[in-house]
Amino acid sequence: MNSPFRNVRLINYSYSMTLVSTLITAIAPLIATLVDGLFAGQMLGTASFNAVSVSMPVVNAIGVLTMICNMGGSVLAANQLARGNTRKANQIFTIALVSSVAVALTAVIILFLFMDSIALGLSDDPASAAYVKDYLQVMLLYFLAVPFCTTLNNFIAVSGHPKLTTQAVVAANVVNILLDVVFIGLLHWGIRGAALATVICGLVNIAVLLPFVLSRRSSLKLVRLSAEKWSILKENLRQGIGFNVFYIVTNAFMIACNDLIAGQLGSQSITLFGICLQIQSLPFAVTIGICLAGIPLVGYLRSDDDYEGVLYILNRSLLNVIVFYALLALLMSFFPSLFLTAFGLSDPSWRAMARVPFVCYSIYYFCFCLLAVYTTLSLQLSGRVGAKIFFIFGVSGLSYLCMRLFSFVSPDAIWYGLVVGSIPVPIAAMSYGYWLHRRNPLLSRFTVSSTLPECVKIEFSLEYESNDTSKVDNAVDTFAKICEMTEDEHRKIKTTLDKLCAIAVSNRRQNVKFYDFTLKETEYDYELIVKDAGTPFNMITDCDEELLKELDYQYVFGLNVTKVKWQKSACLNVQA
Repeated sequence: MNSPFRNVRLINYSYSMTLVSTLITAIAPLIATLVDGLFAGQMLGTASFNAVSVSMPVVNAIGVLTMICNMGGSVLAANQLARGNTRKANQIFTIALVSSVAVALTAVIILFLFMDSIALGLSDDPASAAYVKDYLQVMLLYFLAVPFCTTLNNFIAVSGHPKLTTQAVVAANVVNILLDVVFIGLLHWGIRGAALATVICGLVNIAVLLPFVLSRRSSLKLVRLSAEKWSILKENLRQGIGFNVFYIVTNAFMIACNDLIAGQLGSQSITLFGICLQIQSLPFAVTIGICLAGIPLVGYLRSDDDYEGVLYILNRSLLNVIVFYALLALLMSFFPSLFLTAFGLSDPSWRAMARVPFVCYSIYYFCFCLLAVYTTLSLQLSGRVGAKIFFIFGVSGLSYLCMRLFSFVSPDAIWYGLVVGSIPVPIAAMSYGYWLHRRNPLLSRFTVSSTLPECVKIEFSLEYESNDTSKVDNAVDTFAKICEMTEDEHRKIKTTLDKLCAIAVSNRRQNVKFYDFTLKETEYDYELIVKDAGTPFNMITDCDEELLKELDYQYVFGLNVTKVKWQKSACLNVQA
């Protein structure tokens, strides 16, 4: 049974910590081109801005390929860390890092060998291709740093230290902005200066994280690969493709639309489409960050049979995304001049041209992000990865097809194809999800549970400063009565709970008022779990010798999680 006093404050605390880190980590691979685009547009002119814009698919593609190798692995490693299996988590970490580096190195070699052809293919004329080549030649160094940035950011966050990744990414991007000003504005290094600032940004990110990984505080270590390395790699990639299909589709859509718009509408429309892509890159990373923030925590909660917590996190994630991107879509629709001015296009003629593309693109991208969140939370986490991939490809594919068809009516009608193609697919995806829910409610409705809990469980919230322990005593007594515990077992629960509560109080943070405890009965065991958002405690100094032998302690997602498990007396008698 579950207590009606169940506390969600700790879930909020842990989710919020992970959310900030995941948001900034998701933004990191895309913010480089966003910052470069802003400074190129303001200081270097339209030609340099277009060079950065058309290079975005390449920059994003390499970031996505590395994240396919490590993002799924970070979720799998979080599940292993939640179970205390550090060895398996480090196997996953090692394979994720090695495969990410191998992919990035391969991409750099291909870009280096075919730079001229790639630059000309991304631009519409030889003069523009020269700018693209100058930018990408320097960015080759950044691409070598990307796998280390994304792997360390993802794995350190899920290992219980999201604040550190936040600090690393913030420091790196502040350096990027400052160096753009110096290299472009003061030293006049042009588009190469913008790219060099991005390279140094990646190195700063690594420099902040590396000392922690090499220290004893980190649970992440590079280890010798075991015989199951290929199965781990396969599962990493399978999960990674599912989580990164958004980026794959977005990059393919960028390339296809750049070619279509350039052929039908010319360079000015390419500039407007480039601004749309620059605008969406940052909020889309926010969208994906919000969507993915709860997934490692969901993995931990699933291993703890906390399906109510899973449901809470997933619903909150969906609401965050809808509110955020709906507001941004309204800004793009009604205040396009804000974005045009930011990219150095303040002439009134641009405002008249931008209104239709901005409105149509904002509707398309709102539908895309809504679909991305829905399919991740309702389909992928319930095992329908193929359906998720189908719908994500479907929304961009149908939109592009409609744009192509509308271009036969009139070149200016291309933009309306974005709207006509984007709306039906989210409706179809939600209809499919509703059909799944009607067949089996446990497989959808934003839940990832396909079975009901198979144990007796009581959860309770305690207030640090409360002297009223009657509710807690009643909860423990009720649990003991339901489970038909012996007097010795009942007494041990109360004694152990008192000790763990004392530890939680001694390590509390002043801004946190509550902590939780959970009592569970399985077929053979009783388990007591205390969770608090206090400072990490030292088991040797904070626990007496008797309790130290019995407990299992972890610091995960900003929470102290202390577990004590003991066999039932009846089971001990049977074994004897």
